[in-house]
Amino acid sequence: MINKKKVLLASLGTLGGLAAVAVAGFMVAGPMVYDAKLSSVLNLIEKRVSGLNLSYEETSSGLFSREGIVHWSFPLNRSNDFNLNDLSGSTSIKVVFAPFAINGEFHSEKGGTLDALLQQNLIAGFAYQGAFKVKALLPEVNLAVKTDNTVLGLEDGKCALGQIALFISASSPDKADLEFNAAGFNCKSDVRYAGQSAYSVKLEGLNIKGHPSYINKNININGISLGLADFYADFSTLYAIGFSPDDAVRDPSLREYFSVHGIGADFEIKDPDKDGFSEVISDGSGNLAFAFPFVEYGERQELTEFNDFKYNFSLGKINLKELIKVFKVSEKEFLAQLIKAVGNNVQFKLNNLSSSYKKDGFVISGTADALIDKEKFKVKDIRADFDVKSGKDFTDYLVHKERSDLISSSLAEGKITFEDPYYVTKFKLQNGDVTLNGVPFKAEIDD
Repeated sequence: MINKKKVLLASLGTLGGLAAVAVAGFMVAGPMVYDAKLSSVLNLIEKRVSGLNLSYEETSSGLFSREGIVHWSFPLNRSNDFNLNDLSGSTSIKVVFAPFAINGEFHSEKGGTLDALLQQNLIAGFAYQGAFKVKALLPEVNLAVKTDNTVLGLEDGKCALGQIALFISASSPDKADLEFNAAGFNCKSDVRYAGQSAYSVKLEGLNIKGHPSYINKNININGISLGLADFYADFSTLYAIGFSPDDAVRDPSLREYFSVHGIGADFEIKDPDKDGFSEVISDGSGNLAFAFPFVEYGERQELTEFNDFKYNFSLGKINLKELIKVFKVSEKEFLAQLIKAVGNNVQFKLNNLSSSYKKDGFVISGTADALIDKEKFKVKDIRADFDVKSGKDFTDYLVHKERSDLISSSLAEGKITFEDPYYVTKFKLQNGDVTLNGVPFKAEIDD
């Protein structure tokens, strides 16, 4: 009679033995493959990046590990501003072969023309390090690269740059997840205007995520997310327009201010159609404040604040490859290339554009579309239909007191209505004619 328990134990023992052999085989074969293929990989990278030169120097070799230094150089044009023939540097790398996985770490080494260039430009403390992991059973590659805190010297001040990190994760050769994080920077001038620094600019908490794919030899980005914790700029007006602190001016204290915080935005790019055109969808939120001027005759002015700013829209259709070319063509070719980048019928849908301002704010939604004549490179027809609500406080901000008659006359003519605390209207544009609540509207320049 067959002893099932013994058969089970024998089977498990066999499987365990095979697994042990497989693990041992992977760990022994891994370093052998690494040694045999490393030079081919470096040569492949050199072919992909024209002019790049790579060489490898082994510093340590263990049964299941390898350590070495990759020396790299990249030629520069003779007319470069750095007076260097090339950029060069070195990166230390350590690879450890684990059961069905490869772990690695790397960091920058001192030396090379890159270090000399950084010192020449008053950049102190720059260094980078990172780690990677490759899994064999469930194919996955993870890479993390980080820089150290850095100080950048400027002609009239300095910038403290926080850590920068890049994370890449991929479980297939045609898709990846990217994440970029920047702790931020803090820049300040040593030059003083009316006792204050010429400028103070600070950014904190920048985060960008993307999901690129590689299909049919083309790189596509299906979505991007952006986050920003805080940014502000406070600067002397005189500095910005080129005056020195010693110039005799009416108000040497004049300053400007702009800030945003709690910014979040998502961009989704739909799969392109057969002609390469995609629909773009985006929504976001944040808060902003500004004052122009911020300081006048030594006194701080009230900030204009837009809190809980939100938007949501879709735009179609756009050929992103052709749109990128807009930034590469000459000024004469700009319009023709821009029209080439959009579809024959451009459609814009604004689901929401809103913000609070003091006790009210504004809310706008609607649609617009334009027919494009690509043969004559011109827009044939533009149509728009928007619902607009503007709070009393916000309207008073937009309309100067001396033009308050514009509001009262528009109310009397039915172009706008008042639904406390909002002024409300329906804006329409068709065949070149504009109506507000169905009433024809022709704006004067001052309106």
